[in-house]
Amino acid sequence: MPSDYITLNALAHELNDKLSGGKIRRICQPEKDEITLSVFNGKTNLLLVISANPNSPRVHLTTTKKENPYAAPPLLMILRKYVGAAVIKKIETFANDRILRFTLQSRNEMFDDETFYLVCELMGRYSNIILLNENERVLDALHKLVPDEAQKRQILPNSPYLPPEQNKVFVGDEDALLQALKATDREYRDFLVKETAGVSGASADQILFESEKLGGKTAENVAKIAATFANVYSTPYYVPTLKKGEKGDFYPYVYAFENVEKRSFLNDCADEIFSETDRMERVKTKAKDLERVLNASVKKAKNSIALLEQKLKEENKAEEIRIKAELITSNLYKTAPRDTKVEVFDYYKNETVSIELDPALSPSAYAQKLYKKYAKLKRGKEINQAMLEQNKENLEYYASLLSQLALAQNIEDVSITEEEMQNVGLLRKKQAKGKEKKSAAKFYVFLCEGFRLLCGRGGQQNDEVTFKEAKEGDLWLHAAKSHGTHVVILTEKRNVPERVLLAAAEIAAYYSERRKDENVSIDYTLRKFVRRHPAKKPGLVYYTDYKTIVVKPNDHSELLQK
Repeated sequence: MPSDYITLNALAHELNDKLSGGKIRRICQPEKDEITLSVFNGKTNLLLVISANPNSPRVHLTTTKKENPYAAPPLLMILRKYVGAAVIKKIETFANDRILRFTLQSRNEMFDDETFYLVCELMGRYSNIILLNENERVLDALHKLVPDEAQKRQILPNSPYLPPEQNKVFVGDEDALLQALKATDREYRDFLVKETAGVSGASADQILFESEKLGGKTAENVAKIAATFANVYSTPYYVPTLKKGEKGDFYPYVYAFENVEKRSFLNDCADEIFSETDRMERVKTKAKDLERVLNASVKKAKNSIALLEQKLKEENKAEEIRIKAELITSNLYKTAPRDTKVEVFDYYKNETVSIELDPALSPSAYAQKLYKKYAKLKRGKEINQAMLEQNKENLEYYASLLSQLALAQNIEDVSITEEEMQNVGLLRKKQAKGKEKKSAAKFYVFLCEGFRLLCGRGGQQNDEVTFKEAKEGDLWLHAAKSHGTHVVILTEKRNVPERVLLAAAEIAAYYSERRKDENVSIDYTLRKFVRRHPAKKPGLVYYTDYKTIVVKPNDHSELLQK
């Protein structure tokens, strides 16, 4: 979607047609930078999302529902107080900019009608959601703005609302734009994008394309087409289009290039693209926070391994120290106080060797010192060897958690890994406020030709699927020599058809770190041959008596039981 006035104006007209006169029934804030309005328009309930997410600011109708937090944020409480049951009177663009304004009518405690304005500024990292009273003074905002040398604008409770300043020619003002185009010596596209308010690069390309069809890229034609586009909703140009295949952009006019599909409503395009983009962005953001913790743990484990390996190299010399002490003790008759060395026969090597002594100590005391050092190194070697193995096991476990995050497809998947990290002590458990926090979602269940296939989502669920749900005679599958899910076929003492085995193997391949490979080797064996790993980390196992099958990854979503 071109981030400009032209597209937003078309979207505002469509929203106004659908929601004008509708009554707000519920307001929620599922994300810290996003609110949703449930609106009854006289026929049906519609869900409107208003997001100030810096990566995808947007306003559109949606069919995607999100879980709401238990505690209401401050802005949400203010919205519910003043406009929780308001009627939407009008939706329009505001100040010739990327701003949508909702005119709302509500009733106060005295049952008198009051007007409020919900302003949605959709400007990338400067996006904001602001509630104004009838005098256009701020009641509350998602992001407060305190004026300073860099920021002259003020968004604080009871301050008058002023839209962002912009000293540019408005795209819908044909006369002013014509004069500006005639006065400039810059290329028209560059001028439209940088010096005209409300035009993005994609819209500028389309304006110039239509100007060429009108008779050439003259200032008159460009200004005329640009002004027409500023009111694109009420003209024949209004044909929402969506790029086929890419699903990455849509336009409120006939797209100038090939490979596009036409839609009836701009909101349908917005919901299809923005909901998916928002989902992936939020999954990526949440996963990134967990990856940061895991990467720090990986770095710490690697440093510990390097340090322990160095210590073990030194501790491997413990036997040399014991032999040295033993030779000194058996040759004390050859030594005298303050000697610096002694020549002895090493019966281990069958040769005469020279051993250095400490002149500050008697030979006997120096030998006892070496014996103590030997005992200390021997004890340390046992401890450090155990710590080395533990750190290597931790490193393997962290790799499996990172693999889980890389495979996450939704917030639930990330939450499963987050919960697992909390349970093993990598993250501090959050104190539940109000209602008790729900545990992460359950494992996947697939149904194939009467057989139930269980697929874990994370280490703890892998353990649950393998050691709680499965019985010894069930089939167990896992990607060979790779991090991935545990898949179990509940046989119920039946023979498993080849088609069912292939489906289970393809699911195991898809939910592994080798998802993008063309062919993946999947090991399968009876559940009774699967044992917990000695490290006792969630999801880590070892298995024997297995066979291997090579398949192509497939999520088999058609078999997934909701």
